[in-house]
Amino acid sequence: MFVFKKAKPAMFNSEATGSNFKFRQNSRNEQDELELYIRSENEFKGRHNLLADWAMNKEDYIAAWLLEDFSGVQDENGNPHSIANFSLPDKARLIGKLKETDPKFEPWFASHYEAAEKKIKEMAADREMVEPGSV
Repeated sequence: MFVFKKAKPAMFNSEATGSNFKFRQNSRNEQDELELYIRSENEFKGRHNLLADWAMNKEDYIAAWLLEDFSGVQDENGNPHSIANFSLPDKARLIGKLKETDPKFEPWFASHYEAAEKKIKEMAADREMVEPGSV
């Protein structure tokens, strides 16, 4: 039987805003896909401002790229927003506003942002090889 384990999304529950945000797990592949998307938008659609905005706000764009869903986010009239109506720059601005409003988000995302590949390498680096005769 073939078994495939999909990584569970991470949830951030903002006490300051009363909103919930669901993020995909970060990986080197996710970051490469985001960069490819940004560069192709710049090259083929002439969206140079997107490239500049991404360069200035990389963490916000990475969080926006990984954002799968949210709840409890409303417009100025009190109507709930749908993630389907948000473009990548809209999501990045939402993340920037969340960072301003909820001081707990930035440290939470920093710990979530670290790619699994990096965590594995760091764990392997902590071990030392010991000569059999030195024990």
